[in-house]
Amino acid sequence: MIRPSPKLRDLHHTKVCYSKETYCGHISQGGIYNFGNGEIAMIHTHAPCSYDTTDSVSHGIYGKPGVHLMQRSLNHGETWPREHNVVVWNNAAPQADKDAVHQKANEPGGEREKIDLGSPDTAIWF
Repeated sequence: MIRPSPKLRDLHHTKVCYSKETYCGHISQGGIYNFGNGEIAMIHTHAPCSYDTTDSVSHGIYGKPGVHLMQRSLNHGETWPREHNVVVWNNAAPQADKDAVHQKANEPGGEREKIDLGSPDTAIWF
């Protein structure tokens, strides 16, 4: 069954993140979440970038010294204050710190935190 496209009304664009020295993208890896009451969160790759070569913006950006950044707006996306930013994963963190996160997540016999995937307050980053 083909459904008609929704009609968009009162649409306007807002810059969430912009810098000529920073790559902000691959939101599909983190997602956009609407928690209601004007709260929106998004997680994306945020990394230093010169934009002077193809390699500087290629998929190899994931391993560069950047972060996976969660940004939040509390006013329907009008503004994205930096004080609401949270680094979800830091590619430049010492390897021992990254290994500790993975080790904890894979401890045998440990009880994992229960996550309600049906809750509108749940956001998953992979």
